[in-house]
Parts: sequence; C-alpha cells; structure tokens
Amino acid sequence: MFGTRGFRTWRMVARATSLAVVAVILGACAAGGCTRPGGGEPVSPGLDGGTPPPAGVPGGGAAPPQTGTTPPAGGPPAAPPPAVKPALAWVEVRRDAAALRELQAAVDAGHRPGLLDPQDVAFDFAAQELKVSGRMSYEGSSARDDGSLEAVVVTEKGRLHLLLDKPVRPDPTGIWSVRSYAWEENE
Repeated sequence: MFGTRGFRTWRMVARATSLAVVAVILGACAAGGCTRPGGGEPVSPGLDGGTPPPAGVPGGGAAPPQTGTTPPAGGPPAAPPPAVKPALAWVEVRRDAAALRELQAAVDAGHRPGLLDPQDVAFDFAAQELKVSGRMSYEGSSARDDGSLEAVVVTEKGRLHLLLDKPVRPDPTGIWSVRSYAWEENE
C-alpha cells in the first residue's frame, strides 16, 4: 500500500517541483524575459510594480521579435519544440452494483482483505481482467478531489493508469474497485 510515509514523500517531491518551476520563472523574469500582459515592453521584477528597464540596459528597450525555432546566424540549430503527449484514452469498466455489495459483505466478514488495498486491486485487475502477464510494478498513486485514486502499474508493454474508487462505502473499510483504465504504451 502507498501508505502515509509514501504519500508524504510524494507531497515533498510535488512541493519541491513546484518551487523549482517558480524559481525558473522568477529567474527568467529577472533576466528581462517578463512582459506586461498583452505584450509590450519587458518588465523588471522590482518592488515598484514592474517598471520597464531603460534602453541600453540588458533586457531594456524593445524585445527582439520571436522567430520560432530559427537559430541565430552562425549559431547551432535550435532544438525542436518538445513533443506533446496525447491525452490518455480512458476506458470505463462495467461494474455490477449488486456484485460490489456482495464483495463488500465478504470483506466485512473477513474474506478477501486485498480489496481494501488499492495496490492489490490494481494488480488483480491488470492480471485477471486485462490478462497482463510478466513483470509488473506499482509506480504509485495520487488522490483526486472526488475521493478516487489514480494508480499507475508499470508493465513490460507500458504504463497502465487505473482510476479506482470506493463504490459501496467511502470510509476506510470500503472496498476499492477499478472505475476506468488507460494504457500508455512504451515507445
């Protein structure tokens, strides 16, 4: 199971990543890369609300026109823009409400405790329903605002994204069930 310790680690990584992004943006702004909303002259990141630097000062004056990926004269070729990953194609899973209630009753009676662990449910779904064979590893999971959980299982074919929720009972004693899934194939 992901556990509290893993969740804390994930939150620390997410927080550090966010801080790194902010630092890069502020660094670009300090180098004269920020402009006023709607375009215009570069804005200095000073406390006065963003006074444009004077001409002749690095970052001052009019900004050169953007030329896409055209390299400067005599310079190395510019790198192509990064490829954008296509959105995942989610497949809804048919679930029988009566069967889910029976599974919840079985767990309440002490049977099938693995249904309380989203990692076990993810592996079981991959092996039993999707017939995934070979090595599988659990990359992790992230909670969503609606109480569901997106889990990722890494297989030899690619990454399997699973959206799990607790359809019978949303408390800690409720069983997890796969609501939908999507494949991200290896390249």
